[in-house]
Amino acid sequence: MVITSCYSLNMNDITPFGAALYYYRKKKPHFNQEMMGDVVGVSQAMISKIEKGLNDGSAELREKIVNYFKIPYTDFLAKGKSLLTGTKVNESTKSPPVGNIIKVYNNILEKTGLDLDAEGQEKLFDLIKRRLSEKTAEAAEHEITEIISLTDKRKKG
Repeated sequence: MVITSCYSLNMNDITPFGAALYYYRKKKPHFNQEMMGDVVGVSQAMISKIEKGLNDGSAELREKIVNYFKIPYTDFLAKGKSLLTGTKVNESTKSPPVGNIIKVYNNILEKTGLDLDAEGQEKLFDLIKRRLSEKTAEAAEHEITEIISLTDKRKKG
């Protein structure tokens, strides 16, 4: 399904988050903006603004929304992007829980003593996310720590 119109707005105004909110809210029969607002503690007008791309809402509000739908934040955004671009998202492939990613990330930094810049942090985070979708947290952590150790040995020797 490609969203081709949403309240007769310019499609360039709609954000991936707003498109996903509209999509998932509409999947629930008779679940209107006022009900959504009541669930997350904001007005119907705020939900409307988010869906239209006129307001992003706070990080806390976005978290409440995705938690209500029980969808990982990254999957929620991916669905919104797919709705806006017409690309398919494999909904059977779920992102690992953010808590698991952060736990593995922190363990790796503690074990290796790495001091990463923002780009390095992002790359490590993405690598952990990919590995966790294929393996257990322990296996992913072990594999990535081993890679870092081998890379460090090559740099020194």
